[in-house]
Amino acid sequence: MDLASVSTTELLKELTRRARCDAISTPKRTIFVGPPGAGKGTQAPIIKDEYCLCHLSTGDMLREAGNFFITFYIYYIYYYRIFNFALKYKI
Repeated sequence: MDLASVSTTELLKELTRRARCDAISTPKRTIFVGPPGAGKGTQAPIIKDEYCLCHLSTGDMLREAGNFFITFYIYYIYYYRIFNFALKYKI
């Protein structure tokens, strides 16, 4: 990215955001769990910006990798474990 093409206002906004993030730099880990369409992908960028966190989406990473079988396997294991947990604890 060429900084000459970025406006001064945008640069100052980014510097202010980074300074604020440095001031509140307490390590945090948050995991959003839910079925497809629950709003995890909608809420994650909002939380990321508010608390200066890194947003990693395993679904996006697997889709970019382009391997359908790995994606299927991960989702199968994920929902199988949640289903068994719910049955075990009668949720």
